[in-house]
Amino acid sequence: MNRMLHSLRPVSLVFLCALPAACARHDAAPSGQVVAKVNGSELTVHQLNYAIQRSGGAGGEAGSRALLDRLVDQQLLVTAAEEKKLDRDPRVVLALDAARREVLARSYLEQMAATPASADSKAVRDYYQAHPELFAERSIYRFKQIVVPGQLTPAAKAATASAATLDGVAAALRKENVKFTESQQQRAAEQLPMEVLPRMHALKPGQLLTIPADDGVMYVELVDARVEPMDEVAARPLIERFLGNKERGDAARTELARLKAGAKVEYLGQFAKADSPVVPVSIEPTADRGDASVLKALK
Repeated sequence: MNRMLHSLRPVSLVFLCALPAACARHDAAPSGQVVAKVNGSELTVHQLNYAIQRSGGAGGEAGSRALLDRLVDQQLLVTAAEEKKLDRDPRVVLALDAARREVLARSYLEQMAATPASADSKAVRDYYQAHPELFAERSIYRFKQIVVPGQLTPAAKAATASAATLDGVAAALRKENVKFTESQQQRAAEQLPMEVLPRMHALKPGQLLTIPADDGVMYVELVDARVEPMDEVAARPLIERFLGNKERGDAARTELARLKAGAKVEYLGQFAKADSPVVPVSIEPTADRGDASVLKALK
């Protein structure tokens, strides 16, 4: 449960328009709230404001008009879909139900996990001192990488394990007829996955790092690292936001555990077996993701 709400992403405006509360085709709105009519269907200022909020700000009058034009286009498509009775198509019905469930689940968690209290100075300082690779010793890393899609054969694993350089890895992969891509990258510390950053921080130029994953493997050779530290004053708002997201995530996990404890859940059919695999559902509020960079988690 590392990523609560990762699967509950905001649904598209197309789906939202199909939800009962979002469509303009329902009860007529007061005339002052109507911003456009499309073949008699009304679009309201509330729908436009919601679109502006989701876009992160419309960019003035021109931006608001552009978003309204998108809502008009959307309404035209919705009306055409309804005329073809696509809203009765089983796949569409399932998609709409999934969107409704996602919105309700997200809304409940966000309402339950209220905005946490600001992190105190000690918590911020402790986090700053515990992660020098992100702050006091923050670096810009330049590295070469090889990405192999899919899992390696035992022979290919053995061949690459003895390689001391990225060129040696490439030669071993070619010998085993393994397809791969090569590139050179530059990334700041906060742009690297959190589980990789400490290992990258410990590398010296010329050293190799192997990063296995479910969908392949990556080999990284550090070219150089340029130290560009971030002091505690600059880091404080980022750390406060990160700790706030973490607190909301902890509250969401606690609430989900409480709901599960009081619920009767039965798995049926092929899932009735005790050893049957069940894919865990990820539900994490806001943008806190354990495997994302700190800045991505804080934005």
